[in-house]
Amino acid sequence: MARTTSGPRVDSGYPSLTEEALGQLKLAWRLAHEVDDWTKGGRISDGFDRWTGWPYMAKLTYDLTYAIRMLAKMAQETPAWREVYVDAGDRFAQRMTQYAAWYDWVEQKGLDPNRAQYPYFYYRHTIPPGMAGIYNAPGYCGNGLCTYMDGLLQSIMVAAVSPRPTYPYVHQHSPGAGGRVYDPDPIAANGCGNMMYRGYFLEQLAHLRRISGDAKYDQPFDLVYDDEIRYRYSAEEIAAGLCEQFKAPMDANGSSLRPGIDCEVGKVFPICVTVGGLGMLLYDQLHGTDYTSGYEEWLDFAKGAFIAGDPDQDGYFRWHSTYYDRDIHYAMNRPENQIPCSGPRPRSSSPSLIAPMPKSSTKVASVTTAARRRTGACGSPFPGRSSAPPTSTICGPRWRRSPAPMSSATTSGSASSSLGSSSTTNRPTRTASSGGRSACRKLGPGASPTIGRLHRRTR
Repeated sequence: MARTTSGPRVDSGYPSLTEEALGQLKLAWRLAHEVDDWTKGGRISDGFDRWTGWPYMAKLTYDLTYAIRMLAKMAQETPAWREVYVDAGDRFAQRMTQYAAWYDWVEQKGLDPNRAQYPYFYYRHTIPPGMAGIYNAPGYCGNGLCTYMDGLLQSIMVAAVSPRPTYPYVHQHSPGAGGRVYDPDPIAANGCGNMMYRGYFLEQLAHLRRISGDAKYDQPFDLVYDDEIRYRYSAEEIAAGLCEQFKAPMDANGSSLRPGIDCEVGKVFPICVTVGGLGMLLYDQLHGTDYTSGYEEWLDFAKGAFIAGDPDQDGYFRWHSTYYDRDIHYAMNRPENQIPCSGPRPRSSSPSLIAPMPKSSTKVASVTTAARRRTGACGSPFPGRSSAPPTSTICGPRWRRSPAPMSSATTSGSASSSLGSSSTTNRPTRTASSGGRSACRKLGPGASPTIGRLHRRTR
């Protein structure tokens, strides 16, 4: 880029960034180089947004993913600057492994103790009607939230009964015997949740691998909460785990996984599921794997359930439910819950996932009415059907981990983390039952025998 007395001059024969894009790059660079501390007890720069979109965007890490996504796009346009993009992106990704990036999954357990004291706005706009005081708001992880009905399968005669010759003789109303249990592992994630962390992290790693060419982003890395709680995963293990959960029929709670993988436990946010799908697609393109098949199965279902498309086959998605609750089979698709995905725009412009609500009240009404017609009555995500999902007879992979104790070496070390570290750890395995749905598999040469295993470090 050359400058004249009237300002910068761009040679149209070479790739370049606009002045606005250069400003965004400068902001990302400055933010990446902020001197802050994401480990436990550290101080985090106010430059990282944690106010916009509250309570839905109740995480510090969205800025990390959005910045890396932007840097990857810029690297595609101006590859000669890759050192700049990779330097900033790596600094963002390093923060993703530390305490502040996933403390919420460890600390926000079960039902929110403050669920009966939410602002009235929450009850009106962010949770299903009739659930005030007994339901978690979006943004509260609810790790281990168990809504399992003890004796449900036996009561409808699809499972064998267990003898109960002594008191209390019958199934109990609460708590249920079974269902989800608390697990601080942010990647296994109750076998169904935390997409807002692991799906976004997978996208970050795939972008950085693509623009840097550095294989360190394929290597296992440490996720560190503190000196005692820490885990070890690779990008492929994240992708494989997501794929298997997409294909599984239900989680440990007995709730169908057909509607997708949760962010907060029980709540499927289509906008976040698509981020995980993008990460899987990027990984597949880099390595010749087929993990995206799990996401594609979800997308085929979601397009007819709680995502409204466009009359134009090549158009954008115009609307989707804010989230879908798998435990009570309820789609947040009332007018006050709906999210418009795109308004009228020139076909030549690049699509965005979320666009401003159309200014015309008539247009708003037409979009939301069409969306409700597409998805059935309020709360019913299955057009022309009851609010319950269809019963599936297809068995998909299920997650089951070995109870074998870990060696003391797996809990030693300081509360630091790094990408691409090569230290080893004992690894309990996950087994998958085969069924009618296609398996998540590696297609390229040299498939690892550990594909599909959870590599974790526990206390």
